[in-house]
Amino acid sequence: MFALFKKYPWLLLLMCLLAPVIAALIRKFVPGQPNSIEPISSIAVIFLSLWFFVHIKKRTTIPVWLTQVLVLLAAFQGIYAILAMFYDIRVAILAVCIRILPIVLVGIAAAAITKTEDFLMITRILGTIVLAMVPVGITVYFFGNGFLPHFLLPIDAMVKLGRETKGGFQTCAGIFNTEIILANTVVAIVFLSLTAVNLRNVKHKTYFWIVACSGVLLTYVTTQRAAFYLGLVGIFVHFIIQRGIKKFHIISAFFFIIVAIIGTDHYTQKQALYKMHYKQRSDLMTDMDLKTRVNLVFIELLVKWMIKTPVGMFLGYSGNESAAFPNSSIPQPDGAVETGAAVAVADTGIIGFMLYLGVIFIVSLRILKHAKFGENQNAVYLLMTYFMGFFIIYYMKAYTVMGALSLAQLVFWAAPGICAKLIFLQKQAKRDNIAQAALVTGASRPL
Repeated sequence: MFALFKKYPWLLLLMCLLAPVIAALIRKFVPGQPNSIEPISSIAVIFLSLWFFVHIKKRTTIPVWLTQVLVLLAAFQGIYAILAMFYDIRVAILAVCIRILPIVLVGIAAAAITKTEDFLMITRILGTIVLAMVPVGITVYFFGNGFLPHFLLPIDAMVKLGRETKGGFQTCAGIFNTEIILANTVVAIVFLSLTAVNLRNVKHKTYFWIVACSGVLLTYVTTQRAAFYLGLVGIFVHFIIQRGIKKFHIISAFFFIIVAIIGTDHYTQKQALYKMHYKQRSDLMTDMDLKTRVNLVFIELLVKWMIKTPVGMFLGYSGNESAAFPNSSIPQPDGAVETGAAVAVADTGIIGFMLYLGVIFIVSLRILKHAKFGENQNAVYLLMTYFMGFFIIYYMKAYTVMGALSLAQLVFWAAPGICAKLIFLQKQAKRDNIAQAALVTGASRPL
């Protein structure tokens, strides 16, 4: 097996990304559907990949300019993970596995991909998940969940809570635990497919286009607005990149966004903030009420936790880690914690909140800077759009998108590593071309 991994190291990255998907499907057949299956499987594969690349694959091309700030973030969170051990070692271990361990996907992705074709193979295989879920989405959209087998329904805990519906519409979870995980997984694959479309000298782009468009439509069926609009942003960015950024396009885009915000806010001011039933699915999907959500869900909660826990408590205090052990003596957060920003403040304080935000900003800025004027520039821009967009959803809307190990979270951390390798490959190709041209020029000179 290790000989296979040595020949095709990209298989290890693929295994890391597929582990939570396969585990989610297995979980539905296990009595009691324990929530430990996904993290255990993902952690095992990630450790296997780390061991392989440290001991077998000696040479890696992980740039220092990328790893420095990520190591700083992991080390800072590690300090608060140690604090969690004083309350309950189980919370500390779970927090390390969910919050810190996925960061190593940056290195695994950079080491696993040795050529552009490796990335394309991974994307083709992941694209089959979207295509396999499309018939399920069509069935749910027209006929509801009643015709689906048990393993394509949300997990039993969600069904008992009545969360297989949203706003009066049955949602689509597919092989995943909830519709949220399906939507986030699909939108991650949508961006990988759009990235593949924007790579130079890629044949058979039709497949990737089919996956991307099908994925956006599938997120619509899941009723997850954030994933749906993020997918639309990806397609919009693709056309902007391909056709060039002109002043007219920018003005048109801003005008459309402002009209959409005003329209949705005006629509929702006449109704309660949380609705139970809508006449049409389109009403649900356009009911964003951005102004209210930013004020109540993001800013007020953020300020509240800055006042309550300015230096933080411990890693896992306000997330799913402490909630996994409700009957223990672990302190539980006093009040709602809905956004990643609020979680960062509650767990690691104001410094942790600023550090997390700063690291994501610096990583994005450095990758975009190094990608300039290269062959793979457009592809890197597309993948970094996902990286920044998914972070905005996590930090400003719902911490649950990274509250458990999932393919979307792993792709989020793998994205900078993939971009770094694409940048390295384009620079390597340029150097090879220059060297080849020099050899040809030297050989053509008369003696």
